[in-house]
Order: sequence, then structure tokens, then C-alpha cells
Amino acid sequence: MAIDNHSEQTLEESTAVPSMTATQVLDQAFLSYRSNHDAKAEELCRQVLAHIPEQPDALQLLAGILSRKGQYDQAAQLLSRAIQYAPGHAQLHSGLGAALRQAGKAKESIPQFRKAIEIRPDFAEAYNNLAAALLELDTSEKAIAACQKAISLKPTYKEAYNNLGLAHKQNGDLPSAIDAYRQALSIDDTYTNALSNLGMALMAQAKWSEAETALTKAVTLKPDSPKLRNNLGALYNWQGLFDKAALQHQKAIDIQPDYIEARNNLGTALMELSRFDDAQTEFETALQMDPECAQAHHNLSLILLLKGQFKR
Repeated sequence: MAIDNHSEQTLEESTAVPSMTATQVLDQAFLSYRSNHDAKAEELCRQVLAHIPEQPDALQLLAGILSRKGQYDQAAQLLSRAIQYAPGHAQLHSGLGAALRQAGKAKESIPQFRKAIEIRPDFAEAYNNLAAALLELDTSEKAIAACQKAISLKPTYKEAYNNLGLAHKQNGDLPSAIDAYRQALSIDDTYTNALSNLGMALMAQAKWSEAETALTKAVTLKPDSPKLRNNLGALYNWQGLFDKAALQHQKAIDIQPDYIEARNNLGTALMELSRFDDAQTEFETALQMDPECAQAHHNLSLILLLKGQFKR
């Protein structure tokens, strides 16, 4: 994915080979990145950039490494630098848009996705990324159009079908959302995002058995996902199966102790089981993590009322 011709400069550093070109060092960095050896990949990228600060490939790869670490603002800064040296590179603009969106700047990300599409009109991934940003801004009709364009360019694009489902759901059209999730799963029946979203949509239609099938399969495929555990627990809460709900919410918390939504849901299940002290502990813990959590405040007040300890 070389962008420019700076990569033939020779580097004299403590790499595996005494003298290597930037291309060779970057090749090693990409291999390390793809093998999830991010520390080594980062070291090699920084080595290249120390000699060639304007090397776009190194800037782009380092941005990807930082994004994996959740350092989205820093990744965006690196991609902005790379665009200065390679302004006509669609993938850099799309990558910058993705970093901005992940940094909570969906509105700022949209011009970057549109620029990527302007440079490369057949860039399906940029359309899908644009759709994700539009969804965050509650512009579901535009998101639907972007997803449909992505799918027209790449008919087996399961992520675009999943986003299409989310857009239809946001637009209040559950049947179309369910159809889109099923299309994603027809491409990959192990796609846990679509399984989870399908399950939640079916739950909204009170199709409990079908919802449980989808959500249980998602958890089976990815048992260490706190979100999937929490969603399955939410289904059991709605069904009044509070023992099973509490088990799933507790597993979600075991995986991610700061998962406030799961703590609220666990507290609700425990409250229904008349385990008021345990429920109170969960709501109080949620409030320690987020003192502004309205749901936890409401639930804690309800528990204190049930225990006769509510103070106006």
C-alpha cells in the first residue's frame, strides 16, 4: 500500500538487519501489526518516521496502531499529517474520518468520508463508514442511502447490511431492519454484531424464542463479550426470567467491571428477585462510576422506597 517513493532510503538502526530500506522496515512493521504485535510494529514505524517524518505509509500504520489502543485523537493527528503529503489518497481520508468518529467527532468525520468518496467513487468502505457517522447524528434516511450505495458496490458487504439494519431501526422500520440483519447473516452466519442486533429487534417485536436463538448463538460464538452477555440478560429480564438474567448480567460485569448498563440491569433483576441489598449495591456502584446516571438514581430510589429507607 505504498503511497510515495521515499521508502528506498536506507536506515541505520538496531533492526534485525544492520542496514535496511524504509520499505523493508515498513514491511516488517505491517507483518507485526497483522500478527497483533503492536509494540514491535510501533517501534518500527517510529524508526522510519525518525528518518523520514513525511512517510505517509508509516504515519498511516502508526495511526492504526494508536487506534487499536483507543488513542483516536493522536491517530487523527497522524492521519492529518499523512494527508498533507498524500492529499489524493482516499484511504487516508477515510481513515481520518474513522479516527474522528471513534473520538466522538462524528460531525467532523463526515467531510473526510465524502472526500474519500470524491477521490474514489467506488470506495464501498467509505460509504459504509459515512453511514455509521450519519447514524450517530440521527440522520437515518441519509445513512440508508449510504449503506445501499456500499452494498451496490460490494454485494457481500455484511457490515453494510448490518448498518442498514441499524438505520432502518433508527427510522422506526423494524421489519426492514430485521430483513437487513438476516441478509448480513446470509453472508456470514457467525457475524455476532448482526446476530445481536437481530435478537434485539426480534425482542422489540416480542418474538422471544427467535430472539433467544439469535442472542444465545452470539454469546456462544463470543462468550467473552460483555455487551452480548448484557443483551441476552436483557431478554431474560423482559421475559421475567430473572435468575437467568442475573447470571448473564453478572458474567458481563465479571468481564467488564465498569459496565454501568450491566450493573443497572443486574440490579433490576436482583430487585425482582427480592434481593434488595444486593440490588442496592449494584445501583450504588453504578453511581460511583457515573454520579449523573439517571437510571441508577431512579432504581436506587425505588429500592430505598421498597426497603422503607427513602428520604425526600
